[in-house]
Amino acid sequence: YQRRVHGAEYMGQQKMRGILCIAGGMVSHMILGCIYLYGGISLYLVSYYKQYDSTVTTRFLITFLPMRGLMVFFCMPYGAALEKKYGAQLTTLLTGIIVVVCAIALVFTTNKYCFLLFYSAAFGLSTINYMPPIMCAWKHYPMNRGTVTGVIMAGFACGSLLFTYLTSMIVNPDDVKPIQEIHNGVAQYFFEKKVAQNVPRMFAFLGVFWGVMITFSYFTLLPPVIEVSPALGLEDRHDSILLSQCLDSEAPKRIARRFTMPDVYFVETQSLECPSVESGISSTVFWQLLGMLSIATTVDFLFTLSYKEIGILNNHGDSFLTLVGSLSAVLNGAGRIIWGRLIERIPFKKLYSFLLLGQTLLPITLPYIAFNRYTFGLWVMCTIFCTAGTFTIFPPLAANIFGVNFGGQIYSYLTSSFALAAIILFFANQLILPSLGYNNLLMVAGLMSGINYIILYMLNNKPTWPIQGVSLKKGQPYCTNDKKEPLVGKMELKELAKVTNNPEAAPRTQSY
Repeated sequence: YQRRVHGAEYMGQQKMRGILCIAGGMVSHMILGCIYLYGGISLYLVSYYKQYDSTVTTRFLITFLPMRGLMVFFCMPYGAALEKKYGAQLTTLLTGIIVVVCAIALVFTTNKYCFLLFYSAAFGLSTINYMPPIMCAWKHYPMNRGTVTGVIMAGFACGSLLFTYLTSMIVNPDDVKPIQEIHNGVAQYFFEKKVAQNVPRMFAFLGVFWGVMITFSYFTLLPPVIEVSPALGLEDRHDSILLSQCLDSEAPKRIARRFTMPDVYFVETQSLECPSVESGISSTVFWQLLGMLSIATTVDFLFTLSYKEIGILNNHGDSFLTLVGSLSAVLNGAGRIIWGRLIERIPFKKLYSFLLLGQTLLPITLPYIAFNRYTFGLWVMCTIFCTAGTFTIFPPLAANIFGVNFGGQIYSYLTSSFALAAIILFFANQLILPSLGYNNLLMVAGLMSGINYIILYMLNNKPTWPIQGVSLKKGQPYCTNDKKEPLVGKMELKELAKVTNNPEAAPRTQSY
């Protein structure tokens, strides 16, 4: 249809913009992937700041987790709102500038408290760019939201893997081993000065590299040539489209009823499109999704905290654990694309039930098979693969439940679960871990995943929203937005009945 109306030139521009948008989104999410960089550079940071303050330990620097969690909690919801008001390009650029400034500030920071401030700000503010690239890609591919979400989020996993290796090459190019020191009967590891002094160079590299990536994203996160209706995936300005040919099964369905009034018809709209952000947040389904995401994110963080230590306790070498982590990162990226494709073909409850089975059983059984390096590596990679699915299928689910008009904004509030999980991880590391140990901590993580089965059973992922009505005089076009612009021109109720799959309305057709 678009080729017939706009011509081949339009199709070429539209396709190229869509491809560039996905590429820019992937690059933007690669920066977000650095949120997991701390695990790979923590010893470098402790060794560097210990030169200026002898009280610095790994336990102190991990306090950045709740600080980053609070930054994520307050910053991430603004991403979707800024995208709707200013667009993905400007939102990405402004946020990226702030992140780069924080990274450059870390080059000159020697105080441990200033480090916590700038480091938390850099990775907390960067999460503003979580939803804008995805929402921009949804405009290009309204019928393939799951796939484009998975492809863009693959950049998240790739960024974590890429920057872990790059920072190691910059700070410790000679692969110098850390030195063991005993403090209060506890063994701690630090790098010597010639390694630690490279930390400012690492932050300078990150600042420059991020700046280049943000610039690329700014020029590639282009909106569609013709704006697509967020609710229906249709071009608002063309009223000759027969809606029944364009709506998919998940798009909002509008039920029309005609009242016997002289020359005046009243159209009720019973829509699957959430009428506002406030209505979505106050709904039961929002809090059910928030609970499920909070549990899933907490399980992911607990597993990430535990599996390396369990590997060390079972005498697996550092090189082997690094290999497992690298393969898991690759599988994490590929898994996001796979899960994105699956959510478009398999109903959410069936797909997530299968995913929860892995997230429940794998962490519980890991301590019992960890003695064998091959089964240990397989269990870790399968768990990371399931985790990738959780973060991939929920954004398109939010778009289907709340509608793409407000789904992105509402999902940005659901991401507050990341902050809750970070705070829970901090207290688990400080209070629960010393008494339970890593094996029992994974047992708790698996049981937490089992709770999601109960929430999933109660979840209504196809809710209805408040009915809105408009009165139409005979011959007046049907209007759906605040500007009273016509979505379709003069149209028979017979055609509208086809859209709603309501054949009973067909005999009472009359033009309006």
